[in-house]
Amino acid sequence: QRLGWWSCFAAALCFGASTPATKLLVGDGGPLTLAGLLYLGAAIAVLPFQRREARPVGLAPQRGLLLLTVVIGGGVAPVLLLLALHRTTSGTVSVLLNLELVATALIARLFLHEQIGRRAAIGIGVVFAGGVIAAGVGDARPALGALLVAGACICWGADNAITARLDRYTPATITVAKGLVAGSVNLALGLALESAPPWRTVVAALAIGSVG
Repeated sequence: QRLGWWSCFAAALCFGASTPATKLLVGDGGPLTLAGLLYLGAAIAVLPFQRREARPVGLAPQRGLLLLTVVIGGGVAPVLLLLALHRTTSGTVSVLLNLELVATALIARLFLHEQIGRRAAIGIGVVFAGGVIAAGVGDARPALGALLVAGACICWGADNAITARLDRYTPATITVAKGLVAGSVNLALGLALESAPPWRTVVAALAIGSVG
């Protein structure tokens, strides 16, 4: 359990740091292109771990659920986040990203019938109140940016709930699938619809994605 807590803390730290870092790149690339590069970076970083992990055996294939996480969590959510970063300050976006906790808890309660204790409910309420306050703070059309972040959080909340059911695949395998498939599709769409970013932006996006 202690290892789980430290893993959660490290994940939050890495993901939290990636948001302001990505904000520095939004002027050099479109949302589709950057979203694709970020997830390709994640796949590249996790690929060595995926090769070492033993895949569970004796379980029914869950390709449909895996594909759903790829589309929702790897395809739609990061594009919504990048669109929000184009319109809102990184600080406001970072605060609003806490709504992923709210979305994950509510989806888990409604669809997976998981219990929410009193302290957890209070924490969820505080996070939701902070998101409402943050939605009205900042410049550059924060209301629209807040809606985009909320959409990304709902997508990632559903992604978290689905991923918790994917006992047929290891975490590294799921990450690689999201990164390679969703990242490649978003990057291809971005290069077709948006201007190509400078090579420095490409390297930086891959690096941020590998950490975040």
